[in-house]
Amino acid sequence: MSRHTIRNLCIIVALSVHAQVTAGNFDLVTPTSKVSIYYDRECRLDSIAANLLANDIKRVTGYRPRTSADISRASGNVIVIGSYAAPILKGFQLNNDALKGKWETYAYRLRKAPRPQIDNALFICGSDFRGTAYGVFDQILARFHRQHRTGRIQFYY
Repeated sequence: MSRHTIRNLCIIVALSVHAQVTAGNFDLVTPTSKVSIYYDRECRLDSIAANLLANDIKRVTGYRPRTSADISRASGNVIVIGSYAAPILKGFQLNNDALKGKWETYAYRLRKAPRPQIDNALFICGSDFRGTAYGVFDQILARFHRQHRTGRIQFYY
């Protein structure tokens, strides 16, 4: 196991001790639902980042989210990864203007029911391809929280 994976798992365990409920909770894994991850085909790095994130979620939860570039089949809670101008993000009416012209930056966006079949979506948007990858790995694992009583894994935004 890599040094970064061990560090991230330690952060997750430390965060799970101090539960805090915030307005921006996003369920990754619950006893009744599991998140899926969708990425844009525009850049191979998005696919790599999506699959590495799925593997990290599996290390924490025991469940590996499905990864796909076909957003038309998305349902339930989803994570969508892409640069601010990526085709996969176009249909969601996200305001990513703050990312235009920047280098290696990212933003998280949470949307409730952005499409009829999607309950909640966490968008990881980068100003460029590297920014998107940084958004996947820089803070997301530190924001996971496990509720031991219910078995729910959440992302705090």
